[in-house]
Amino acid sequence: MTAIERTTRAKTSAAVFPNWAVDRDGVGQDWRLWCERGWLDFVCPMDYTPHIASFENLVKQQLEWAGKVPCYPGIGLGVWPPGDNVVKLIDFIQAARKPGTKGFTIFEYTAPVARDIVPLCGKGITRPEPK
Repeated sequence: MTAIERTTRAKTSAAVFPNWAVDRDGVGQDWRLWCERGWLDFVCPMDYTPHIASFENLVKQQLEWAGKVPCYPGIGLGVWPPGDNVVKLIDFIQAARKPGTKGFTIFEYTAPVARDIVPLCGKGITRPEPK
């Protein structure tokens, strides 16, 4: 594969239900198998919970299920009131990073989130490290 092919290749991902062991049969998402077979470039479990301990437990298990495939846990910004709690979001981002994930996703990306929350994250928790 040439450098151009590597940089222009589309990546395949899946937003998946969080509990592979249950959801494999319950909703037909055998995403562990998809990861093992190399069908996904990264996987995004929808870990939409307001409880940080539940989130941490899910992420730890999901990293095992994903194996070598990068796992970007989904943070459910809209599942806790108020949905603009940037401090809670930062706590969840740190919880996602703690076991070694290389990224995360946020649901639900609304206009207020884009306007108010994302810029705040860019000033701190998601700001690139200086070189």
